[in-house]
Amino acid sequence: MKTYKVIADIENIYKPNSIITSDTLINDYLERCNQTEDADLIGWIYTLKETNTDNSITQAITFITDTWDIQLEEIKE
Repeated sequence: MKTYKVIADIENIYKPNSIITSDTLINDYLERCNQTEDADLIGWIYTLKETNTDNSITQAITFITDTWDIQLEEIKE
């Protein structure tokens, strides 16, 4: 799981400077997808989350931030 600081969010889903985790962002995206998207997209994002590698999480987060027009800054521990 990765942690991020929200830099900008065009749709105001998250407040600027709030701290979120990759799990939170992916879960929120999947929750919204259940209402509008197809099963293939939902399955792909869910698989990336369950694979839980640095690469798979980065891929999911990049897709979601591009789709929702969110800018994040990863917080390194």
